[in-house]
Amino acid sequence: MTMLRIAVIVAVVLQVALARKFDVCSFARELRKHGIPNNHELNEWVCIAEHESGLNTRAVNHYNSDGSRDYGIFQINDRYWCEHGRSGKGCNVSCGDLINDNLAADIRCARHIKQVQGLSAWVAWNNKCAGRHIKDVSLAKKFTACELAKELRRLGASNNQELNELVCLAQKEGSFDTRTVKLVKNPQRYYDSHSYGIFQINDHVWCEHRKPGNICNVKCEDMLNDDISDDYKCAKYIKDSQGRSWHHLHENCSGKNAADVTKC
Repeated sequence: MTMLRIAVIVAVVLQVALARKFDVCSFARELRKHGIPNNHELNEWVCIAEHESGLNTRAVNHYNSDGSRDYGIFQINDRYWCEHGRSGKGCNVSCGDLINDNLAADIRCARHIKQVQGLSAWVAWNNKCAGRHIKDVSLAKKFTACELAKELRRLGASNNQELNELVCLAQKEGSFDTRTVKLVKNPQRYYDSHSYGIFQINDHVWCEHRKPGNICNVKCEDMLNDDISDDYKCAKYIKDSQGRSWHHLHENCSGKNAADVTKC
């Protein structure tokens, strides 16, 4: 056996040893470590990887009709994006660097492809993810009343009445669950809308999809994780400017109607 053949075998063994098959949650955590925001973008990448490679960093597809191959957890194509034996092509990356357990190159290349061609560059996005209810793997949280009171205090809710009212509102509107999304029917107008998160912020007026916007200048999807700083900021603005946006605020939560959580 020649030294060259031995070197090739060692390299293959090392690649296999360094490969990894993720589950959905561990992959989502890994994406967050690499800077993928904890919102709809996280869900999109998980959906693509799950259907492209089965979340397997070692996956290689040899069956493209043009003779090209797809590499790694995002199935990056060697015709356009990666080069063999050295860094090169559209992502300036080696295909071999896409089939180990270090996802830095995979994520960097996948985001570049998205920027250039959009998510439709992936067959899995078009066939399994786009326009469908995809799995939500973002970091959501269901609070208790006292946990929420403490978090709101940390965010600046120092007025006792406001604190009690916001905790009550979160219980009545979102059941303390940051992942809550509700359809709001509006039979008197031509549109329906949706409300998001622990305070049920409505997308017709207050939040925008996929980018910060509407009156609160916030993304609706950012209302669905465990960081409620944007939720609190928007809810406080709504409450101070036109609190009647919430039926429960006046019927169940105003003044003495709200439970006292100030001692939490």
